Amino acid sequence: MMTRKEKAEAVKKLNEKFRKAQGAIVLDFKGIKATELIDIRKKFIVGGIEYRVVKNTLAKLALKGTGIEKISSYLVNNNGIAISYDDVVVMAKTVLATIKDKDKDKMTVKGGIIAGGELLDAKGVRMLSELPGKNEMRSMFLSVLTQVPRQMLLVMSAAQRNMLNVLNAQKQKMETGNN
Repeated sequence: MMTRKEKAEAVKKLNEKFRKAQGAIVLDFKGIKATELIDIRKKFIVGGIEYRVVKNTLAKLALKGTGIEKISSYLVNNNGIAISYDDVVVMAKTVLATIKDKDKDKMTVKGGIIAGGELLDAKGVRMLSELPGKNEMRSMFLSVLTQVPRQMLLVMSAAQRNMLNVLNAQKQKMETGNN
């Protein structure tokens, strides 16, 4: 049993984590063994996700004043909260892939949220996981940025190349005509 002081400290630490979070997903877990939970946490850590199992009342208190406080409506019964401090798309992909590996009846997505955004239900989290992540978006953006100069270079060099081809053809014509 936690004392009031311990609870207040736990709420303060959670609040700091929730303030830094870019997004969170609430998971319902039933019948998950401790060893399975350790495996899940390991997979989440690799994906840059922190996974916390907290009491609903403490979590609701800690969520106040954060960008993800709307998620408290999902905090009913057994909950685990997956928190991302960076790329929420990678979080959604990792969470869904991990759940897919486990028994689907034991762990399910209740919903999620992106900092400052609206609540996502389980279907919304699935749709989020289908989007490209930050790194994929960056590479797509760079590709778009470099495409125009690349095409411009091809167009500009085409005129010179065509002129050179015309001159070479004229040279060959003159050489074959003189022989």
